[in-house]
Amino acid sequence: MRIISLVPSVTETLFELGMGDQIVAITRWCTRPADQVKLKSKVGGTKNPKIDQIVAFKPDLVILDRDENRREDADALEKRGIKTLSVFPKTIEDSITTLQEFGEIFAVQGRVQEWISEIERRRRNLHPMHFRSLILIWRSPYITINHDTYVHSAARMFGFENVFASHQERYPRLSCEQIRDTNPECVLFPDEPYPFRSKHLEKFKTEFPELEAVQTNHLLTFDGSYLAWHGYGTLRALREFA
Repeated sequence: MRIISLVPSVTETLFELGMGDQIVAITRWCTRPADQVKLKSKVGGTKNPKIDQIVAFKPDLVILDRDENRREDADALEKRGIKTLSVFPKTIEDSITTLQEFGEIFAVQGRVQEWISEIERRRRNLHPMHFRSLILIWRSPYITINHDTYVHSAARMFGFENVFASHQERYPRLSCEQIRDTNPECVLFPDEPYPFRSKHLEKFKTEFPELEAVQTNHLLTFDGSYLAWHGYGTLRALREFA
């Protein structure tokens, strides 16, 4: 098959399944595995793929994520006669189901089942401490996630209990008052989609000195793919982030 992946986590998954020779193009945000993605053609970003370039590659399949990619781009590809596959995992269980679907579609069931068995084993062996956590994904304004997201499910697996889990919006924009009212024990600053750095932690400390997380210095910067990338990313997080 000639495959184009517009989803960074799917790109990593396909490469790890040994399908790199079938991938003809990816997005500029597809960064793993680093030594292999650099050799592939890029067709724009996840939110602004270059439709004409994609069509010119004559792919057999373009893979999208309904959370990361736009519906209008999927529609544009389908109108041009391009077959698409949209994934939408919102939990660890969904990630496992997506892997199973890939196993069937690409005839790699054996490899996929090895991953799933390891995921389940490592999940059973997790015994994390639990912290009431604010999980940030953006700033100016600060934005977090609710329970209906993969990030929430992955964070909870590692003991980070989302203080905005019950919010009605999937990606709530937060006021300073809302952050103060929740008074989290821990604040997570992943480096994607917003590239949080140490300077942003220092700014947060000056904004919210009264928070328990600030007073105990439970402010964490880390590789955001550990909580955001599904598929093989779920297994990688269990191997490395745990």
